[in-house]
Parts: sequence; structure tokens; C-alpha cells
Amino acid sequence: MGGAFGALFGVVALVRATPSIGGASSPLHCLGPCEGVRCELIAPLLPREGARTEAVSVEAAKSGRALLEPGFLRTATTHVLAGGNASTGRYVGAVSNLAGEDPSAPRGIYFTARLGAVVTVLDGVRYGRGLLFRQAAFLLPSVTERNAAELGVIVDDYSDSHNLNVLLAHGGVVAVGGGRAPENEEARVYAYRAASLGAVLAGRWLRRKGFFLPENKECGEGGDHRRPAFDGGSAGCVEKRTNAFHQLKKGSNNIKKAYCFFDGKHSLVYFREKYFVFARANLQHRGGRFLQVTRASTLEGPWSRFSLLDFLDFDARANAGKSYLGNVYFGAVNVNPLDARTLLGLFPLAQHRQGRDQGYIALSLSCDGVHWAKMTKLVAVPRVVDGRPVDMPVDGFAIEPRQHNTHPGGGNNGTTRNTLFLFVQRHVPGVVTDQRKYPTHLVRYEIDPKALARYTAFSKRKLGAHCASS
Repeated sequence: MGGAFGALFGVVALVRATPSIGGASSPLHCLGPCEGVRCELIAPLLPREGARTEAVSVEAAKSGRALLEPGFLRTATTHVLAGGNASTGRYVGAVSNLAGEDPSAPRGIYFTARLGAVVTVLDGVRYGRGLLFRQAAFLLPSVTERNAAELGVIVDDYSDSHNLNVLLAHGGVVAVGGGRAPENEEARVYAYRAASLGAVLAGRWLRRKGFFLPENKECGEGGDHRRPAFDGGSAGCVEKRTNAFHQLKKGSNNIKKAYCFFDGKHSLVYFREKYFVFARANLQHRGGRFLQVTRASTLEGPWSRFSLLDFLDFDARANAGKSYLGNVYFGAVNVNPLDARTLLGLFPLAQHRQGRDQGYIALSLSCDGVHWAKMTKLVAVPRVVDGRPVDMPVDGFAIEPRQHNTHPGGGNNGTTRNTLFLFVQRHVPGVVTDQRKYPTHLVRYEIDPKALARYTAFSKRKLGAHCASS
């Protein structure tokens, strides 16, 4: 292995090491065999601090983030990812367990994020420093609390942790992750499975002999608990970065082939009895970030040919030859909470308008994963850095059941109405480098269900034949 990370997996001294989940310094304790494990909180997560919820218009005025679809979002609440390395967290996902969807783990919202840790490498020949990625979990026990506490590492593979996305599906937990990295020149993407959220929190997806985490023997036999899904050489995969060409040795021949980097966040969704993965497509050497999708009946494949996403009234190639313009940085795609026959995507969008770069959190809908409605800009982002908005959406909605009183004279008739939330990460690390001055945090927006229902119906009409069976 060569390059800046050539000795990364040799003798490594961590400047800061995150404890494994369930360890002595974790507030979470997991009991039982790994696939039947149940986790419980055994220590206070953090000093309790109430979340601050404001009318969305008030918060927008304070933060300088204009609301571009008045009435769609109701309230805004600030939450913080709290932990030793949380200030490096990026590509955040949300797994909602507010209603006890997975009884193996305490209720709350589980955020996952790619963390970066500075490492020192010494192999007897070279000495250097680099950035090591790991995927960690955070728990927000209730939407009334401000802090989401870091629980520890759930995936410690460098490549997979870069863009991992976790999803509750089929009564268990699934994930995909992987991109080009040392020892993964073909940008192989791996599929992860676990029987429960508790099993993941207990360390089901940690390597058996991790180079900085202790060997995990609780889950039975050692080995790799991931399976190959697809790689950057998959049919139809679009990659225009000029340094995407590299030598691959097959037998005695060297074959020169362009492999997709998958250098952006993956989004995994189970929809219409298939798995969909939305991955980065680089349409030019610099900038031109966009999205492509592949699908399969099982996580292990076979996966379909990649297709570029097709948005109404959006030309992905309009800025060809121009750096850092017209970027759709990634997609956070999930099943529509109000209409399971459709998908909703949140997109960090950067466009060059009126002589300057402008950023937005945009929304779109699809009935097939390929053809999408015109992007609706929900929230303006105040700054764009190298084609990347400083705010980006969190991948996953949260649904909170609430009791509502419908009796005119008071009392509770037991009626439950779901409250829907989406999340945005502000001041994303790596985009915003001064985390002391602009610390990253999450903002939770409450979605007006009537506005979402109107948007869903309108978008389906606009998509016409692409939603004919929905």
C-alpha cells in the first residue's frame, strides 16, 4: 500500500481513541448474545439541558437562513452532537426509534456520523500523520433534550465509514458503505446486516481484530460481518474525475479502466420491495457533483445498471467546464412518511446565480427513484465553500407519536397523531474549518403534514406517467 496512508494500518498511535460501545466509559450497556442483544442506559448521558424550540420564522431571522416555502416548516429546534470527537461529525444519518420501533434499544433518535481522528503512523521507515474515518452513533433520548450523546464506534473500517448509511428494514438493521481508499482501489461497497439496533450498538459490525479497538468476542466466531454489494466498475457508473483512471492487475495483464470513486455520501432506502442506493456521480473533474442510483432485490445483489437522476427543470450538465457550480452534493432519500408509494429526497444544492454561489436545502419527490419532481428550495444556506453548502440535510426523518385531545370539554380520548421532523446539520465540519467560531450543530424542523400532503399530490401530478401506478 502506498501514498499518504501507506502505513496507516501498521503501528498506529491515536491522538484520541473513541471507546467501543458498551464499554466502561459508555452510558449504554448491552446484554445477551450479539444477535439477541438488548441495550439499556445505565448512566446519565449528559447533564440534562432542554432543547430550545422557536417559531421557524423567528429562528430563520436569527440565523440568516431564509425560509423559501412559507408554511412548509413549523418550528426549529437546536440539538448538539456531544462527544470527544463530535466536532468532526459529517454525513449525518438519523434512525428514529422514538416509538420503540426496535425494542432492543432505548427509545430516542440514533444519529450516525462519520468522525475523523488524527493518527500518527510509524512503521520503522516512514513517519506521518493522516485522518482516519470511523462511523459512530449518538443518542438523543427525547426531542425535548438538547444534546445527543456519543455512544461509540459502530463501524471502524476506513472506507466503509466514509459514507455509510444505516436503515431499519425487515425487522432488523441494514447499511451500505464504501468508496475508493487505500486497500479499496476498486471502490468496493459493502452491505451490512444485523438482527437489531441493539446488536449494532453492541459491536456487531466492528472488525474482530480492529487495530485500535479490542477484539470483539461477544458475538461468536470472528470474521467479517459485511458482504460485497457492488463496486466502482459497475455498469453505467458515471465518473469524470480525470484521476479516476488507475491500473488494475488481472492475471498477467494490466487493464486501464475508469472506476467510480464513490467519494460522497451513500443513501440507502428500501422501496417497492427493492433496495436503492443513491451514490455520488462526478460529471466533471472538479465540481459537477451529482447523483446516480442502482437497485437490487437483496443487499448482496445483483445490482442494476446505474442511472443518473433526472430532475424536472434541472440540467445537471449546464455548468460543464466550470468549477464548483451546479452541484447536488448528495441525496438524503427516504420513503415519504405520508405516502409509502413515493420517495422524498433532501439535497444540498449549490448554484451560481446573480454573480455569486448560492446554497439551499432542496426537496424533491419520485415514484421510481430515477425521475424526480422539480427541486423545491426549502431553506437558504448563507454560504457556499468550493461548491459545498455549509449546511447539509441529515439522512432520515423522525416520527414522534403524540397524544391529542379532541374532546371539547377536555380529557384525552387516546387519539395519536404523528409529528414529522427533518434535520439539517449546520456548519458541516470539513466545509467549515473554524469549528471554534462556527461549531456544528443540528436543527430539527417540524414539517406541516398538510403542506407535505399538498406537495406530494402536486409533485405526482407533475411527474405524470412516472407516477401512473402510484
